[in-house]
Amino acid sequence: MPEETHSLKLRLRQLGRAIAVMNLATVWLLVSKGPKVAVEYLTQSARYFHGFGFIWRWHELPWRHHYRLPKASAASLFPGVDFDHSPEVWFPFPRNLGVYTHELGVLANVVNRLQPKRVIEFGTAEGRTALNLAAYLPAEGELVTIDMPPKPPTNYVGFFYWNHPLKSKIKQLHGDILRFDWSTYRNSAGVVFCDALDDYEGSREETRIAFGLVQAGGAIFWHDYGSAEGVTRMLNDLSRELPVCHIEGTTLGCLAVPDEHARERLCRWSANGSER
Repeated sequence: MPEETHSLKLRLRQLGRAIAVMNLATVWLLVSKGPKVAVEYLTQSARYFHGFGFIWRWHELPWRHHYRLPKASAASLFPGVDFDHSPEVWFPFPRNLGVYTHELGVLANVVNRLQPKRVIEFGTAEGRTALNLAAYLPAEGELVTIDMPPKPPTNYVGFFYWNHPLKSKIKQLHGDILRFDWSTYRNSAGVVFCDALDDYEGSREETRIAFGLVQAGGAIFWHDYGSAEGVTRMLNDLSRELPVCHIEGTTLGCLAVPDEHARERLCRWSANGSER
């Protein structure tokens, strides 16, 4: 699908949702507070209706039908990992829609157990996740994280690890994930964490790239299952072909890659966009 057509469809969908939730409160906010506040009200109202962003009450929304991934506990996916105790977490308080502290605990525990020589993260943001995963790498391990180049004069990419001793374990890349040359990193990552693109097509392409990077014996995680519609729909569709799970109590999707056969299966999907 051409980028212009995809963008137009997305805008028309957003407009339709805005009209659907419009009410007298919208008019009052528009008159009294201005268009910016009115648009924010419409945006949040649409998200709440569809269940995205309503963090602690998703399961109580009677109209919600988005959860299609089979649920699994972290312990059942990674036997032998002690998920009853939380690892030490740096900067535990998340920003809005950021990785929750207990989700960081899940990811850190998995990294600590697998001891991969490389972890790859899509979407550095402030670097909080990168820092916490780097803390549990083996001595020779590295965390590779990518984000768009910062726009001067503002630069917040990775600021949580800028002055941290663990910075030496973190390799910061700048660029468009979908256009970056990942050939150097193919079949090299024990863990891949997808947390950059939230729309359907973007997260699908991000997934395709991740499939080519992960090693046998590793795992791929996605953030925002249930909180971002594009990622949620993409993973729902992906689960028809691959054994993707939703980790209970989190917004994390997970796909374990237990052996070389499973990795080769992902490589075929990566090359064709499907197993079919």
